[in-house]
Amino acid sequence: MSTYRGRVQQAHAWMRAHPRVADGMLAPLLLASGAGQSPSQLPGAARGIAVSLLLAATVAMRRRNPVAAFSAAVIIVAVQLAYGLGSGGIPGLEPGVTDLAVVILLRSPPTGPDGPR
Repeated sequence: MSTYRGRVQQAHAWMRAHPRVADGMLAPLLLASGAGQSPSQLPGAARGIAVSLLLAATVAMRRRNPVAAFSAAVIIVAVQLAYGLGSGGIPGLEPGVTDLAVVILLRSPPTGPDGPR
């Protein structure tokens, strides 16, 4: 199994066998992808880091309670959209890369395509 397809199948099998570990690795990756998007001033930077940490935490806990994780992420992003956009937006609440947590959580069971109907 030294082919690319074989390695991808091995990685997929490992992620299916260790879903919580895979989620635990996904959360810091998501957090790192948003690094550098926070404002440089202290109050805004603290808010930006806090929002990013909260969104990454929702991804880390998505297997234990996916509906609560998705709901929390949607509320966080709604607050960002309400208060972080425009010229009068609050620094640190602007939407960023970590908002992709909502898309990741949308694909989580039971909120995703494999969930109950």
